[in-house]
Amino acid sequence: MHTKTSPRAFTLIELLIVVAIIGILAAIAVPNFLNAQVRAKVSRVEADMRTLATALESYHLEFGNYPVAHLIDQQIASGTALSRFSALTTPIAFISFYPADPFGKKKESSEFHTHTYDYYDWTSAKLANNAPRSTRGACWRIASAGPDMIQMVGFSVDYDSSNGVLSLGDIVRLGPSWMPFDTKLLQ
Repeated sequence: MHTKTSPRAFTLIELLIVVAIIGILAAIAVPNFLNAQVRAKVSRVEADMRTLATALESYHLEFGNYPVAHLIDQQIASGTALSRFSALTTPIAFISFYPADPFGKKKESSEFHTHTYDYYDWTSAKLANNAPRSTRGACWRIASAGPDMIQMVGFSVDYDSSNGVLSLGDIVRLGPSWMPFDTKLLQ
């Protein structure tokens, strides 16, 4: 008598073990992938800030001071400037693009709001003309919303990757002489 042999197949237990192993590997890989995306965005922000810092310093070498951010904000409000970085593209092109903050949220309107910045926050201050000669000039600060995606205008908590990739705070770069003197000297 001939016995019929059935074809070899996986058992239910073997399939469950394979699915469990794939699940464990996915649980390990997905957070690492997400952290890699955040680290890549942080690297892009740092590269953009180096580019902007170079442009601001080149502007300073050409004109003897930095562009004053609140004056540019007035130009944006009146429609004569497109961006806070307009001074760095016209009349001399120190940069060729308006960098967008990869952590920023798209603006819904032209209104300035801490939760809707899609570009870097740039702050600068012009020192008063009656300031001592050694303190004349300006200072600047560039900030990204950071992984928490909340742009804090002006001063903020600084992002530190040692607190975890998704820690709170803005990524900040300060220019030379950032507020080293008495604030009464500011215009």
